[in-house]
Amino acid sequence: MEIGFAAALLVFGALLWLAASLSGVMRGTVLSISVFSVACGIVLAQLDVVSVDPASTDLRHLVELALIVTLFSDGLVVERELLRRHWASPARSLIVALPITMLLLALGSILAHGLTDTVAANWIAGRVSEREVEAEKEEGG
Repeated sequence: MEIGFAAALLVFGALLWLAASLSGVMRGTVLSISVFSVACGIVLAQLDVVSVDPASTDLRHLVELALIVTLFSDGLVVERELLRRHWASPARSLIVALPITMLLLALGSILAHGLTDTVAANWIAGRVSEREVEAEKEEGG
């Protein structure tokens, strides 16, 4: 289903309004606007309102930009003095929770899409290099 610019703008505005409306409710929970946005994206993709090509370089750049903006904005919120006194919780999150989250995401991706994709198989093997992937494709691998 293709939607025009006006319809896309309307959907985006409605989601933005809903996120702003729910921000007070989500404040004390594990949910955040980021999680809400991802969930909305998944729902819209399942309803065939939006379609995304996972191999698109534009999508890759957009995701990298979103990650950088999110990390910088989170870093600006942290108070240095508070972090100096209470460093154990963030350190525990980085050392324990981050690797577990990455493994769960990788496992979910494997279960959802399998290992048939060359890039996913190379990523699992620890050989993520666009040159290696292209060389394998050219060789017929």
